[in-house]
Amino acid sequence: MEKRKSIKKEVALKDIDNQELVEKIIDLCLWYHIEDSHRRLEMINLQIKNCNLQIEFLLDNKPFWFQKQKLEEHNKKIEELENKIIDYYKQIEEEVDIIQKMQQSLNKEGDIISYNKLIELLSNNVAPYEVELNLGNKYKNYILLEEGYYVLKNKKPKDEMFSYWLRDCLLDNENDKKCIKIIKYKKHK
Repeated sequence: MEKRKSIKKEVALKDIDNQELVEKIIDLCLWYHIEDSHRRLEMINLQIKNCNLQIEFLLDNKPFWFQKQKLEEHNKKIEELENKIIDYYKQIEEEVDIIQKMQQSLNKEGDIISYNKLIELLSNNVAPYEVELNLGNKYKNYILLEEGYYVLKNKKPKDEMFSYWLRDCLLDNENDKKCIKIIKYKKHK
């Protein structure tokens, strides 16, 4: 009877380990997709630059006003290039939305991250709206302002450990310490 219980416990522990492994593999795949999306954004930017160079070349070699047929073809080529640029900007917008969704799925509400990771999320425009800082087993919530700074959510109670700005609470050697819990993301329209 005891052997069955221990076997069941071992199987349950293996299932937990497998689940953690699966989650880590999914996270790794998401990171690779995010990096691929960044490379795609770079390629789209190069295509936009190429179209702009072609437009400049066409403008420098514009036909004379009396060459009506050549002038029409010239204007048509410029219009096609401008439409391509508009399409490229739409692709950039879609790719950025995909990156934001993937990064938010990597950093879910309830995850505990470091200050450096929070700065990385801020730089990629996918930072959580509200976070909770844990210092010395005391907790304070901070919210993100439109200017890109985290400030105390509730400013009424004074506490020596916590300051108004999130960055002022942490020492330089605490930037890599996982002490910031993601409370919630702002809902996108």
